Amino acid sequence: MTDLEPIERLAAVLTLTEFLLARIAEDEDRANLASATQWFTTHNIQGRATKQYGTLTAEFMIRWDPARVLAECEAKRQIVAQCVDGLRCDMECLEGHGGNFDDILGALALPYTDHPDYCEEWRP
Repeated sequence: MTDLEPIERLAAVLTLTEFLLARIAEDEDRANLASATQWFTTHNIQGRATKQYGTLTAEFMIRWDPARVLAECEAKRQIVAQCVDGLRCDMECLEGHGGNFDDILGALALPYTDHPDYCEEWRP
């Protein structure tokens, strides 16, 4: 994406930004739905979750507690906003200074490569 002219680069990043914000919203919606049901907690991991799923799966389920996913969604939104603000602020200072915000956004999109709207040119 860095071979594009500054205005084209910004437009490409904004498309990637829209994609990321949509995926983050989907993750958030799923976490909100999951938190409406009973979720496994550290307190009951030794009991029902471990017996039903095994220790490793139960520990994985706790790690992806809906509250944690919601916090991660908020953190990702903040990263996206800071990258877009950085690109808008000064496209010239990015060249040759390691400020490749579009690469950061591309990295954030990597977990969604299996989504039909993902574009390979976003890959860092």
